[in-house]
Amino acid sequence: KMALFWLVVCAFFQVSSALNNGQGLTPPMGYSSWNDVGSAVTEEHIKSVAQTFVEKGFAAKGYVHINVDEGWLMGRNTTTNRIYEDFNNFPSGMKALGDLNSFSILLEFVRSLLPSCLSMKGRAVC
Repeated sequence: KMALFWLVVCAFFQVSSALNNGQGLTPPMGYSSWNDVGSAVTEEHIKSVAQTFVEKGFAAKGYVHINVDEGWLMGRNTTTNRIYEDFNNFPSGMKALGDLNSFSILLEFVRSLLPSCLSMKGRAVC
């Protein structure tokens, strides 16, 4: 009976350890283009969101992640197999959005492994 008692006590009071380095105090907080515009995302829209984060003080409060989801990817180069962006929606290219990092904004780009998302370009159904 005593062994069962200690087993139950240990189950409720598990020991854990963590580094006290200031990391992971909050979850990643920010914006996902998928929840807002689906795959109809544009360079202008992402820059506007980043600017709003900075101007309204959200970035200073930890809202620094901007997730650019479906819609930025146009396809793959048939020779190199490298992905390339949609220059109609992102005329400056995705690399130019890296300038937002100077505002402490962290850009994240999602690409789908599903080829159907490329064929449904402009629709938020993939």
